[in-house]
Amino acid sequence: LHAAHMRAFWSSQLRQIAAVNTPDRQLNDAYRSGFISTQIARSSTHLDTGVNGYAAEFSHDVVGILANLFTQGYDSDAHALLLEARNVVATQNPDEYPDGLWTYSWPWAVYLLKTGDLAFVKANISTPGPAGTNEPSIEQTAHAIAADRTGPQGTMGPTDDIDTNGLWTIDDYEALMGLASYRYLAQQVGDTAEAQWAAGQYDSLLAATNSVLSATISRYHLHYLPCSLIQPNTANRCKNPVD
Repeated sequence: LHAAHMRAFWSSQLRQIAAVNTPDRQLNDAYRSGFISTQIARSSTHLDTGVNGYAAEFSHDVVGILANLFTQGYDSDAHALLLEARNVVATQNPDEYPDGLWTYSWPWAVYLLKTGDLAFVKANISTPGPAGTNEPSIEQTAHAIAADRTGPQGTMGPTDDIDTNGLWTIDDYEALMGLASYRYLAQQVGDTAEAQWAAGQYDSLLAATNSVLSATISRYHLHYLPCSLIQPNTANRCKNPVD
């Protein structure tokens, strides 16, 4: 019975990705391989990053995996997966990977766009779970972005998001993604005030990020977008492209 159940499970999973169709066959296979690897690594609603030392949930990985699943059209157990992600982004050490918290609205936005399930979004956009701060609302995670804008000119503050402390350009990109996603959600539920707040935060963060990056690029005569807001890649761990 167990073998039959597993065959039925994988048959349904493979049907889920059989419709992937791009002009590049190798790209199609890459999507399918990634989808299958995600299903192998996960443990029920726990979207583990991988295996062999990575059989755990890391907040920014969980958010990305979940957004990717929804993008591919996979929405089985979607409610449970979204609420599990909420717990992970809220309880993981905020000094380690805060970008998971900043981007929590992203998979919600993709989910709503793909399914039209507005009722579930409305139930969670401004209402936290029973555990309060350990189960924040979508609104609370978005507003954490504003609180964490402690970097130069109001950019995102220092994090360990690439496993070394610094002012990383990717953090500002992710915060912008979170704000854009939250604005969309607020618009869809009819909360004009929150949509306007998110738009204002997005515009000011984008302007601050562009200003700081432009100054860094000019100061060091760079011909590329640096991974740090304030340093050339030669001054941090990004100097090694395979690191």
